[in-house]
Amino acid sequence: MARTGKIVNKGELAEIFGVTDRSITLWMRNGLPPLTETKRGQASSFNTKDAIAWKINAEIQKILPEGARVTAFDRNAEDARLKRFQADKAEVEAQIARREVIKVEDVQDILSEVAVIYGTQVDALGGRLANDLSSITDPAEIRAKIFEESRRIRNETADALQEFASGFSSEVGDAGKGTESEDG
Repeated sequence: MARTGKIVNKGELAEIFGVTDRSITLWMRNGLPPLTETKRGQASSFNTKDAIAWKINAEIQKILPEGARVTAFDRNAEDARLKRFQADKAEVEAQIARREVIKVEDVQDILSEVAVIYGTQVDALGGRLANDLSSITDPAEIRAKIFEESRRIRNETADALQEFASGFSSEVGDAGKGTESEDG
């Protein structure tokens, strides 16, 4: 059976809260629910359980950010939510172990490595070509030299990335196996 509060009048409720009857009247204007609707001049009655719950909520609302609301705690719903989260987490961990997905941090590492490898090659382009191009007057020959150097940069970058990816792939494979290494 649901537990109910004690039914009290305005004066008794004021005494319970340690405030004046006037405070109870102000609280009613702000939403304190009387047990029964009364006409002016009639005594109001209150369920102490409802009044206390209203006051707690009113005090909480004073400290919450604008528009935030407190919702009732539902243990079954929270347990179900936790179980869904744990199942999702286990599935993601399994996908990582099977190398079906990659962590954002790992993608950031890879992209950073791409930028370093490519940037290093491009930064050295001028130094590698300056002497060769300074003596060439034919635009087609200059274009061919630049194209040749660009192709070399692409190939070196691809080789370096392949080497990086191989090392990364074996690290991910080892991490997915726990403490075992690929050698056994």
